[in-house]
Amino acid sequence: MKEFDIKHVSVRLNKEQSSIKGNEQISSSEDLYRLMADFMSEFDREIVVILNADNKHKVINYCIASIGTIDGSIANPREIFKAAILSNAAKIFMLHNHPSGDITPSRLDDAITEKIAAAGNLLGIPLVDHMVIGDGCYYSYAENTELLNRVKNYNTKEAYDKAVERG
Repeated sequence: MKEFDIKHVSVRLNKEQSSIKGNEQISSSEDLYRLMADFMSEFDREIVVILNADNKHKVINYCIASIGTIDGSIANPREIFKAAILSNAAKIFMLHNHPSGDITPSRLDDAITEKIAAAGNLLGIPLVDHMVIGDGCYYSYAENTELLNRVKNYNTKEAYDKAVERG
């Protein structure tokens, strides 16, 4: 039997300076919008940002999980939850911008929200809100509760697989 070296891997959270200022607890979609609107408006293409939060919705840190094109961005659960797990987050908020200014969620936005909410429930790191930010306005999935309510009870691999199949 041939021997081989098994590599040791370590993963560390790298903390950098931030242009986002605030230490408040997120208690409403309006709070979330106020905190992130200026930052999100700086980008000319879609980005997906994750705010990692504690049990009381106080933001621990944020991570840009994806940078896309002018009309789309890929949000993979692996990338969404990587920083949340490293940060020991209890909950996450997901935001993305629509550079066109139109905040109407697409079918893909709905599908990824469902997928991330299901994955979060499996991991024990629930998605509190997914917000789409446009020109001076926002769309909050938490305020429009139908989709997030549907996935609240996704806590099995089968439920997650069904969400993946749908989108």
